[in-house]
Amino acid sequence: MIKIIALILFFTLSTFSQTDSSEQTLYTLFDKTVGASNTDISYGAIHTEKYKSLDNDHQYFKSKQFYLGKINYQQQTFFNVSVKYNVAQDALLVRIDNQTIVLESNLVSNFTLHNCHFINHSILGYVAVISDVKPLQFYKKHNKNKVKKLNESYIYYKFSDDNKYYLDYQSKLFSVSSKKDIIKIFPTYKSDVKKFYKTNKSLLKKDLDQFYKKLIILLDKEIKTPK
Repeated sequence: MIKIIALILFFTLSTFSQTDSSEQTLYTLFDKTVGASNTDISYGAIHTEKYKSLDNDHQYFKSKQFYLGKINYQQQTFFNVSVKYNVAQDALLVRIDNQTIVLESNLVSNFTLHNCHFINHSILGYVAVISDVKPLQFYKKHNKNKVKKLNESYIYYKFSDDNKYYLDYQSKLFSVSSKKDIIKIFPTYKSDVKKFYKTNKSLLKKDLDQFYKKLIILLDKEIKTPK
């Protein structure tokens, strides 16, 4: 019966003239009908927690709870999947039939979680896309530093954020952590970069992601404007 319904939905998906919203609705219906455990997203190893933590401290992106997200896995898009991202292990986890499964990283193209879009970078692993204005692609690599602790009866870990930023430009990957790094990459626009940092001091302190996003827009404009 499941196979018959799956085939009907498959042909519906293939022939339907789709908008983004209708595509999501149809694929969600497909996943619900056949069951997540019967789709390719169930392919992966059972997850075991490697680093134990206490209270609200955790090794995950935003939350240690599962939230609904979108994943492109084995070249298929899955909507409304219960997912969380283990930053410390750079592992994407999904919840299927009360089991936590680690997705094979080499089969994940991209995913969206907490309104943040991630791609699977060939060098960096999972990175959040801050700006994708070609030829400037700016990424945030979420990292968690861990410190081993020991109480009276067991070992646990404390985690702290240690995020890094990267610029992919002209087939080269640059680490960015300061104004000097940006100027080194774009010496021609040194004065523009200095002016930007000067006029956006508050944004730099308040929201580093938005600061870099705005900076990339400026640099993209400068690069594409004939001198």
